[in-house]
Amino acid sequence: MKKLLIAILPLLLLSAAFAQTSSMIVSVDRYQPYPAEPGRYIVVWMRIQNNGNVEQKNVVLELTPKFPFSLDENEEGTETIPVLGAGQTVIRNFKVRVSENAVEGDNEFNFRYKSGSFAFVETANNIKVQTHDAILLIADVESDEIAPGRTGKLRITLENLADSFVKGISVQLNLSHLALAPIKTGSEKRIYSINARENSTIEFELIADSNAEGGIYKIPVTIRYSDSVGNEYVKVDYVTIKIGEKPDIFVSISEETYLKKGTAQKVVFEMVNLGLTKAKFLKVDVTDGDNYVFLQPTHYYIGDLDSDDFESATFMIVPDKSGDLNIPVELSYMDVNNKEYKETINVHLRVYSSSELKNLGIESGMSYGWIILLLLAAGVGYYYWKKKRLKK
Repeated sequence: MKKLLIAILPLLLLSAAFAQTSSMIVSVDRYQPYPAEPGRYIVVWMRIQNNGNVEQKNVVLELTPKFPFSLDENEEGTETIPVLGAGQTVIRNFKVRVSENAVEGDNEFNFRYKSGSFAFVETANNIKVQTHDAILLIADVESDEIAPGRTGKLRITLENLADSFVKGISVQLNLSHLALAPIKTGSEKRIYSINARENSTIEFELIADSNAEGGIYKIPVTIRYSDSVGNEYVKVDYVTIKIGEKPDIFVSISEETYLKKGTAQKVVFEMVNLGLTKAKFLKVDVTDGDNYVFLQPTHYYIGDLDSDDFESATFMIVPDKSGDLNIPVELSYMDVNNKEYKETINVHLRVYSSSELKNLGIESGMSYGWIILLLLAAGVGYYYWKKKRLKK
C-alpha cells in the first residue's frame, strides 16, 4: 500500500499542477491598429483569466515575440501578478514593433505564462498583418522633347510600396484637350502585376500636332489596380512633357552692302527663324576684329522671333583693309521652354577700295580710263582746231 502511494503521489502532484495551469486562460484580447501594418507599432492587450476555483499566486506573463514582431529595448515584455483570484480577469497592454519586412497575412504572436513555481506554458495567437492601403505610385518619368509634327516617347515607372503584389494595373493618359496624340498604340497600357517593393516601366509613343504651341504640357494619368485581397483602387496623377525644339536662326546681310576701306558705314544683319518654335529674348552682339571696328552700340536686342519670321539689327562698321571679312555675329536667346542658347554665326562681307567702287559705278568720280579718253578727245579736237586755223 505504501509503495502504491509513493507511485501515485507524483501523478497527483502533476495532476494538481496541470489543473492549476489549465484553469488559467491567457490570450490576445485585441490589438490596435487593426490590422497591424508593416513598419509600424501596435498595442497588444493581453487577457489573463483565472477560470479555476482557487486563486493563483505569482502569475507571470512573458512575451516571446518572433519575426515579424519584436520589443524595443526600453519596452518591458514581462508582467507579474502577485495574486489572481478565482474567476478574476486582468488585462495588460504592451507596445510591439512590426517589422517593415513582415509578410501580409496571419502571423504568430508568441508568449508564455505560469503561476507559482510551475513550468511555463508556451503558446501563440495570430495577429493579422496587412498594409492599410496598397500604394502604387509614379516613381519616375522620362520623356523626349517633341517638336511640333514630330514623335517622341514617354516612359512612366510605377513602384509598388505595398508589402504584397498589386494586379490588374491600368494606366490611362487623358490627352483629349492637349496637342498630343498616341501613335502606334492607344492611350492606355496594362500591367498584369507588380510584386511587393518592385517597379515596372511602361512606354507610350506620342505625336505633337504640327501647329502645337511650344511649352510644357501637363498630362492627367488615371491609374487603376487591385491589391492581393481584391480591393480596388483608382488614383489620378500628372506627368509633364515638353513640346519644342532648338530654334534654327539663320543670319545674313539684309541688303546689298558695299563697304569702303576707312569709311564708317552701316551694315544690316537679318535674323530668320527657320525652326518650328519661336526664340525668346533674342540679343545680337558684334565685336571688333583685326581688320575692322564697330562703333557703339555693339549689341542689339530683338526679343521674340517667331517661327518663319525675321528681324534685322543695324550696326556701324569701319573696315581698315580691303578684301573679304568674316564677321562673327553672336546670338543669345531662349527656346519656348526657357533653355538658354548661345551661338556664333560667321557672316561674309566684302570691303572695296575706292577704285573698285568707281569701277562698279557705286562711287562718283572718274576713273583713269575715262581721264585718258577725255585727254585723247581733247587732243584730237585741238589738232583739228589748229589745222583749220592754219588754213585760214
